[in-house]
Amino acid sequence: MSAIQSFKLNNGLDIPAIGLGTWQSKPQQVYQAVLAALKAGYRHIDTAAVYRNEKEIGQAIKDSGIPREQLFITTKLWNTNHRPELVEQAINQSLANLQLDYLDLYLMHWPIAFQPSKYAIPKDDKGNVALDKTVDFVQTYAVNFHCNGKVSSFWQDTCYWCKQLQHSKP
Repeated sequence: MSAIQSFKLNNGLDIPAIGLGTWQSKPQQVYQAVLAALKAGYRHIDTAAVYRNEKEIGQAIKDSGIPREQLFITTKLWNTNHRPELVEQAINQSLANLQLDYLDLYLMHWPIAFQPSKYAIPKDDKGNVALDKTVDFVQTYAVNFHCNGKVSSFWQDTCYWCKQLQHSKP
């Protein structure tokens, strides 16, 4: 595969234009897919805690032998971890699963909070998704900026935009 085009982010970080998405990939399949993609020249791997395959992705990254600084790894904060006190713990868990010291990009999967739960989609007593209406997504974003060294400077540079967000809660 020829060199993959990249785009320069507002902080100077290059993000490969093409990456391997891992949603709905089963553990053993994702391991093989990541290895094959990296061998073919991919350098951007996109995953998320809720996909429940970060461990296999991390093992494939490690087994590939490609130096970490040549990779761009994106993962995402799941909705059950939006409370400010849960964000860093979620980052640490993803880092441990992926066997990495830092993430290039850490996204909020959706800008809506669910009640903290061991279930990916917690339900209330009526069977509806249990939303956590005590958390504003801007609060969640703000916490990410205090996890220095765990996520790339991209987060810190985009903190400006969080300060600019103006909205009202319902």
